[in-house]
Amino acid sequence: MHGAKKFPIIDHLKGTRPLGLYVDGSSTLGNSGARLILISPKKFVIEYVICFNFQASNNEAEYKALLAGMRLAHALKVDLLFIHGGSQLVVNHVLGEYEARDEGMIQYLQLVNSLATKFKSFTICQIPQDQSAQADSLLRLAFTYILEFQRTIYIELLKE
Repeated sequence: MHGAKKFPIIDHLKGTRPLGLYVDGSSTLGNSGARLILISPKKFVIEYVICFNFQASNNEAEYKALLAGMRLAHALKVDLLFIHGGSQLVVNHVLGEYEARDEGMIQYLQLVNSLATKFKSFTICQIPQDQSAQADSLLRLAFTYILEFQRTIYIELLKE
């Protein structure tokens, strides 16, 4: 493979078990963003924080987090993806349990469904409500496993 770049990180993401992706979007007055945590079958962790340079609703932030995580996993050549999402609405849209009625949500759902076809296996579930009742379910759930793993953190400013 002359001229091809070799990314050692990709080797950590391969395996016969799915890569775990924890996604959480958040929007508060004036601030919105997303947090992604990828955990490979080989216990390699990538944390990715995205600060949105635009205002987004909570549901938009959740969808943007999900899409960013799926794009990252695809770029890293992940084949088997298991997503843990923080939003009951978004997870149930993707599962077909809830109907997306808002035009914006319909468009986000179409993007998710299109990206999902790029994986050999794509599964999504909601982080249980009892686990999200305390401060930050995503971090608490993921950090239960992360402390002993090798990890890398990336931060990005997204301009729409």
